[in-house]
Amino acid sequence: MLRARLRNQDGTCDAQIVDASSRGLSMTSQQVPARGEIVEVVLDRTVLIGQVRWCRGNRFGVVLQQRIDVSSLHSGVIRTLPSAGDTVSHAPAQRFALTDILFFAAGILAAAAFLFQAYRNWM
Repeated sequence: MLRARLRNQDGTCDAQIVDASSRGLSMTSQQVPARGEIVEVVLDRTVLIGQVRWCRGNRFGVVLQQRIDVSSLHSGVIRTLPSAGDTVSHAPAQRFALTDILFFAAGILAAAAFLFQAYRNWM
C-alpha cells in the first residue's frame, strides 16, 4: 500500500494505492469518487490524472491518462512511458552523402546550361 492524496470535484482526501499497473491504479479511500469522474492522484511530487472506471465499497479503479513505470512508484517521482502511438526516435539527424550533394550540383549545372542555351537561341 502506498499513501496518496486524491483530488476530485468534491475536494481532496487521503487515499491508498492497493495495486498498480502501467495503465491504472486500484485504490481505497473513505470518500469514493463516482464512476466516470476525472481525478488527480497526488504522490509526493507527482500528479497522475485518470478516470474512475469501477467502484466497489471503498475500493475503486482509476485508468491513467499516461502509462507509468510501476517500478518508480516508491521513488516519489513517477516516470511516464510513451504510449503505443508515440514515436520515439533516438537516431541522429540525417546527413547528406557526398554522392547526393554531387547529384544535386550536377542538376543545378544542367539547368543553368539549359537556360543559357535557351537565352542564346532567343537572342
